[in-house]
Amino acid sequence: LGDSLVVIDGPEHLARRRMYMPLMAEDFLTRLEREVAVPVLASALDRHLRPGPDGYPRADLVALVRDVYMRLAAALIGFADHDGENVSTRLHELLGPLSEGATVEWSPRDHDEVRRDGLAAKEAYRQEFFLPAWRLRRELVDRHRAGELDRAELPVDLLTLLALNFQPHWDEDLPVRESILFLAGSTGNPVGHVVYAVEDLAHWLAEHPADRQRPPD
Repeated sequence: LGDSLVVIDGPEHLARRRMYMPLMAEDFLTRLEREVAVPVLASALDRHLRPGPDGYPRADLVALVRDVYMRLAAALIGFADHDGENVSTRLHELLGPLSEGATVEWSPRDHDEVRRDGLAAKEAYRQEFFLPAWRLRRELVDRHRAGELDRAELPVDLLTLLALNFQPHWDEDLPVRESILFLAGSTGNPVGHVVYAVEDLAHWLAEHPADRQRPPD
């Protein structure tokens, strides 16, 4: 977790959050919804929905929502193939040992084993996902600094912002750690929140059937 956003404090924390503000800009979020979220959701529905015994299409909501959030997080980090065939499945496989390794003090398993599994998953993540995207972002940033690309021509994602603002006191592994924690934070609680919200809505509609006819607010 060293030097990542979740552990730094004070002016450094504020500066890092300001650095990530382009990911929260309204025009960027609007474009993200239109160009990434809508296609990702459509393709996820195609992958997960199957006809149920009653004729209605059905899906495992946890798997569906996790698939969507994994791909959205991958796009926000800067992985070009965020909607590839096995991206979500593979990231989910790696995130389990990565998350357990990051919170090893709470694990009931042997801590040395947890660390070994976490480091192995981190190296797989680095090779399979991080390095291809990071090399491309560094190349684009170098071209920008050489005057070959305008700032507006650079992609807006986590890795581009880290490459643009890389600090002399950062170690080369910081972007790896930061992107892993970004992935974990973007796909953990949000999946549960959507599932709980859908369950609450189902209970509400069962008790207020007239509300089924109301348009979404």
